[in-house]
Amino acid sequence: MSCSSLDSLLCSVFADLKLESVEKCLNAWLQDELSCKQSAFCIMDDEHCFVRVRGRDVLRPEVEMGKVQQWRDIFQKAADIGFEDLPKNLKQITCAIFPSANMSCTLTLHALHGSDNGRLTGLILLQHIVSTGKQSIGSEQIRMHVDVAASLIQLSINMEKKLKEIHFARVILNMFRRVFRNPDQMFHVAEHLCQALKRFVPCDHCKLYWVDNQKNEFVLFTKVVDFAQAFIQQKRFPLNEGILGEAFSNLRMNIATSRRYSNENDSRTAVEPKVDDQNGIIVSPGWTPKDETEKSTNFKNQLLFSIVGNGRIVAIVQVVRKSDAIGFTKVEKQMIKQLQPFFASCISQAKCLSRLHERNRRALLRREPFSLHALRIAEEDVLSLSHWNIRRCENFCADFSRPDYSAQNLTSHEVLKACLIIFADMGFITSFKIDRTTLARFLLALRRSHRNLPYHNWKHAFEMVHFCFILMEKIPEFHELLSDVELISLFIACMCHDIDYRGDSDQLQLVGEIPLSDNEGEPTSTCHNFDQISCILNSRESNILSEMPSDCVEKSMYIIQEALQSTRLSNYHRIHSELLSLCETGIDASNEEHRLLLRSMLMIACHLSHHIKCWKYSKMCASNFFEELFAFGELERAMDHKPRPVMDREKADVVKLQIQCMEAAVLPVFKILGALFPKGKGFYENARYNLLCYEIMGELIQTGRFCSMRHDLSIFTNVDLEKTVIAAASEKWVAQDTLRGQA
Repeated sequence: MSCSSLDSLLCSVFADLKLESVEKCLNAWLQDELSCKQSAFCIMDDEHCFVRVRGRDVLRPEVEMGKVQQWRDIFQKAADIGFEDLPKNLKQITCAIFPSANMSCTLTLHALHGSDNGRLTGLILLQHIVSTGKQSIGSEQIRMHVDVAASLIQLSINMEKKLKEIHFARVILNMFRRVFRNPDQMFHVAEHLCQALKRFVPCDHCKLYWVDNQKNEFVLFTKVVDFAQAFIQQKRFPLNEGILGEAFSNLRMNIATSRRYSNENDSRTAVEPKVDDQNGIIVSPGWTPKDETEKSTNFKNQLLFSIVGNGRIVAIVQVVRKSDAIGFTKVEKQMIKQLQPFFASCISQAKCLSRLHERNRRALLRREPFSLHALRIAEEDVLSLSHWNIRRCENFCADFSRPDYSAQNLTSHEVLKACLIIFADMGFITSFKIDRTTLARFLLALRRSHRNLPYHNWKHAFEMVHFCFILMEKIPEFHELLSDVELISLFIACMCHDIDYRGDSDQLQLVGEIPLSDNEGEPTSTCHNFDQISCILNSRESNILSEMPSDCVEKSMYIIQEALQSTRLSNYHRIHSELLSLCETGIDASNEEHRLLLRSMLMIACHLSHHIKCWKYSKMCASNFFEELFAFGELERAMDHKPRPVMDREKADVVKLQIQCMEAAVLPVFKILGALFPKGKGFYENARYNLLCYEIMGELIQTGRFCSMRHDLSIFTNVDLEKTVIAAASEKWVAQDTLRGQA
């Protein structure tokens, strides 16, 4: 062995210490130094034994070389052996490395031992040129080269091991960092955990199912893209069904068994949907959540494991590969076991951080208690409003009881008077013995708490309250199905659903990502408006519920909280199937679940009510909404944040967004309302007509003389475009009515 060749070898190896590169360098060096025809390295760890490189060729897939222990037994007595000394099964495996040669004449195998413990860590397989044959086996020259190769291979393995440890630590650190940015939102926690897992275990699907032990259900949060928005949808599955249910049962049994014998968590936590010899757990192939996993006949490609906290399973992770992919290796299962405690710790710390955020938020509210004085409510305004003679609806405005009624032409003070009319007409003032002065302060506090925005303002709050009032007028069944406490709670929720709106809440759900209220035990954590209305109602001067019995007050606050959550379209998508079932079975007033669904549908309908009013007013609301949305987008840009396309004035196709919103949310909601209450079918027809108008507007903008206005909000105010749309819509509407009549 010359110094120059060794120097050249070291330069090549240290230029790239990746194991594959080192093997290629050593194979070339051995071929030159020992005049061998071909060579390969068999790398071993505790359980894995494989050949990945032959000469300069990378083998795909790598060749498995049998069991590690069998090789260690063979090399106990000798460090160098010939091919003929191998047992039959290892001869067959070794032939796969050099398939074209006469193996019994040309192949020798040499042990590589670790420097720390002397254990067998690998093999060198040398295919000699026939003329040299077996003469050099065991010679000092080969052993010297083998020792050099062993040292460099071990160096590369150690280097890769350290790099993997650094990579592992970096991924785990990033996972914790990203989770802690949104510890309150379980979808984002699950998403970041699954992303971390995919960095180490390649797979086609990875889903985390939260375990709701109170309801005995799995909870899965998924992102669904619908009409130019991405919202988070919650799906629930029974704990006792299918593969997930069987896995949960087995894993829970393992935890209980391990706690009986040890204080440590049972290591048997990764299971496949067949018998796993190592883990001793059987999960039969069977039911999987519909549409959540690709249909596959090869169930070896699915692996499930638990995440345990405080001795209980808090989540099940499902890892799936396509049916034609190889199963999960022992190394991958071992990696999952290494990840499990980090996942458990991450979830536990995220929950602690979420609770800390909640306590800090509530402490801040206590340090800065609500004050009517802070809202600068003038006593003369309270006096004037409390002494105003409440009129009948028709005396205030002839169109007050019409669905098309709008508050846009009313002054802010006239809106307050209209609210008094609604409270009086609904009988709330007399039923709950509401003091007029208290009611006046309550309404004035609500008005002052709304921001002066183009859309989410005090008049928008009134429009929602007014539509709730219209529903009660047009559909008397609501009075039979809902109690007075439920009704006043819904009206209060309508009035404050956008209180102190700052542009960062779920009201951007029509066009943006909707973070579902997925917090465990604290559904008000992100409900800023509920905190504000709680402060107003907790103030003696503005508490309109003060004459209620304490149990009714508690129930009312719960309904308000629940109703505020219901305005989210993500909630509608979650309960849509249940509402359809309700259309078939009918509403049972004694069933609390039915009443909850009814209240939720009411809030969603009120929230979308401007879409079913006359088209002129509907498009004006759309103009205000997008004007506000674009303003928030410009604010994000000013803060060096890239706004979403729907918040970009130059990119958003506002008419297309309106059409998608109508089709995906407005029409389905009011169709269900009409199916439950025939007297409400007119609202659905109004929505259909408005959709027709938007479709015609979209056609005119795409192909007609108005195409230059596609990204301009002036399309909502252009008089010529409005007249053209209404004329075409009226003609089409009559034609459609005629066709329906003939059918």
